[in-house]
Amino acid sequence: MDNPTLIPTQDIDDYLTPLELADLLKFKTPRAIYAAINSGQLPAFDLGRHKRVAREDLLAWLNRNRVRPEVAPAEAAKPTRARSAEDALAELA
Repeated sequence: MDNPTLIPTQDIDDYLTPLELADLLKFKTPRAIYAAINSGQLPAFDLGRHKRVAREDLLAWLNRNRVRPEVAPAEAAKPTRARSAEDALAELA
């Protein structure tokens, strides 16, 4: 049983409970944390009825769920024709 992938190498303080994660992320309840764990999005150790999440897994999960601004479509990036005063007056007529 010398499988290094199953043996945690971090300090025990590097593992957080879902409630600690909810407090850290300022969630009202740990419900979203449990949902992420149960769906497999957030890796966790299952210790009987207790779950623990490694800090490095939390950081990776947060980075995967980072909101990034949408890239503007190519048409929106094209320069528009400058309107002349005559065009503006023609629209008012």
